[in-house]
Amino acid sequence: MERLFTANEIAAGKNRRDAAGFFARRFAAKEACAKALGTGITGRVGWHDIEITRDGPGAPKIALSGGALRRAFRLAPKGTEVGAHVSLATAGGMCVAIVVIEATWPVKHDLAPKVTNPSGRGKGRRALKKGQSR
Repeated sequence: MERLFTANEIAAGKNRRDAAGFFARRFAAKEACAKALGTGITGRVGWHDIEITRDGPGAPKIALSGGALRRAFRLAPKGTEVGAHVSLATAGGMCVAIVVIEATWPVKHDLAPKVTNPSGRGKGRRALKKGQSR
């Protein structure tokens, strides 16, 4: 167990009634993530480099570290932020995981002050075409 899962994952699943399903879903998610990274589990991307956790409402999420994080950044264009998304499902004793690795450009905030019209003029008026009068 310790070879495949982080201490946090083991602590989260060891006392669950459905512990086998819990760990099977996380195993599937780690495998899917390694494949999305294009490497599989290797000497460079290990089982502990991919941790499956939960967000506040309980949806699964992926935390990349070590070789998995380095590989994700190698795949992404320079200057982008990298994220991983996971979906887990179980039916009929089987589980499936789908992982998407995403690179996004950072949001640039315009720090210039906004210019407003203090007189209130121009609100609700149509723009006139050149040569047209009101």
